[in-house]
Amino acid sequence: MACNNRFNVSIPEPSPINQGEQVTTKLIEFIESLKDKAPNYTSFQNNFDIPSKDTLDEIIQIIKLRDEFGFKKYGQHLMTGDKRNSINDALQEFGDLIQYLYKAKLNNEDISHIKKYIFILNIILNYDKFK
Repeated sequence: MACNNRFNVSIPEPSPINQGEQVTTKLIEFIESLKDKAPNYTSFQNNFDIPSKDTLDEIIQIIKLRDEFGFKKYGQHLMTGDKRNSINDALQEFGDLIQYLYKAKLNNEDISHIKKYIFILNIILNYDKFK
């Protein structure tokens, strides 16, 4: 089956340029805003975990740690105007994520704790009030 060539996921993006708004700060603010609607415990609905406030805090911590890693690697935070193709970056990371999760399954590793984080992708993909 042929791959859609709209995005070339095998070619790395150029080094980022430090311009625009810091993405991590805005993302954390957005996730913090979800806490008002979050239950005090993780529940399950329609095959998705509904995250608790603690789960949202864990996601924020993961984001902060990745931001620190990126800052050390690139000398800047993820910026909105960094001249990189965000969709291509996301597709590259998605390809890696799928492979890592499948590898974990092949190795009989327990990935159940990751399931509680997946909902945030659905929220971001379907939220249309960013601007």
